Amino acid sequence: MEGIRWLRDNGFHIHSIVCDGMRGLFQELKHYKGQMCQFHQLMIVCRYLTQRPEMPAAIELLALAKMLTRTDKESFMDLLDLWSVKWADFLKERSLDSQTGKTYYTHKRLRTMR
Repeated sequence: MEGIRWLRDNGFHIHSIVCDGMRGLFQELKHYKGQMCQFHQLMIVCRYLTQRPEMPAAIELLALAKMLTRTDKESFMDLLDLWSVKWADFLKERSLDSQTGKTYYTHKRLRTMR
């Protein structure tokens, strides 16, 4: 924030900001157009899916995420929508916790990434 204040105070006009995805930073900068750094987006996906996922849905999603820097927003969003439709039933699968009797999403980490 100090750097942004310095830029504004020295006559710079800020059109948009690319940052590392810190939630507090996005909230603080909400009056600017903002984007999370694509590298950090990919690292978040890798943290949830691992570098070598085993499930076909996760393998496809990781490959799609790696295309992020080589495609435009509309194409990427279309591909992500197609992936979501293809794997919709898989992502809705639920498992039963035998101790509590409650169900939970079986593929929670993968669901988080869609």
